[in-house]
Amino acid sequence: MVLQFKKTGFLRFLSGIETSNAIVKLLRRANLPMEYSQGFNPQPKVSFLDSAPTGVIDLALFVGVKLREPVPQEFAEFDTETIKRRINDVSLKNLSLERVFVSDIDLNKAATHFEYTLICREKPNLAERLRKHSGKEFVPMEVVEDLQIILKGKLYVVKYKVGRSNLFNPYLVHGVFLAIRRRAFAGGKDLVEVLGESANQLRSDAVGSHNIRRDKA
Repeated sequence: MVLQFKKTGFLRFLSGIETSNAIVKLLRRANLPMEYSQGFNPQPKVSFLDSAPTGVIDLALFVGVKLREPVPQEFAEFDTETIKRRINDVSLKNLSLERVFVSDIDLNKAATHFEYTLICREKPNLAERLRKHSGKEFVPMEVVEDLQIILKGKLYVVKYKVGRSNLFNPYLVHGVFLAIRRRAFAGGKDLVEVLGESANQLRSDAVGSHNIRRDKA
């Protein structure tokens, strides 16, 4: 199962680890029948895509959840909207579950890019050489794709896509006062679209298997 969350408001200042811990806790509160690892300290099998830098509004917070097999009957009967409501009922303000996909896609193998929007008080210099916290230097203009810079009133709006191997903190760019991670992509397709197609295929396969068993009976 894949869940898409939205993290806004003051929760955008949570670190990646704090965000992951908060989501795992709310999944437990929602009594999601998660599969756990073995050993002395079993942990739920939950995976996350790259965390957005602290301070970034995240509309593309994808979480992969491995469910126990067989799924408990009372849970198997829930549709995705019921699951969504059940999780949101125990969630934090400004951390909302937007979509639920019954999909077995490996997020970290499928996702290739993220789309960002930056709001700037002055025209950003994306040709400037910047230094990451790791010490590695980079030039934003050289690592982003589909770059657009639009003047709206007194503010500059910057839109771009960036590959997962070239991710950087957008607040390193001078003049940025708000950054939003809007979408994730799998190659040239929106990850939401890919997950939807996967969910539809799994549903179709399940119906086909049921019909075969019925015909044999």
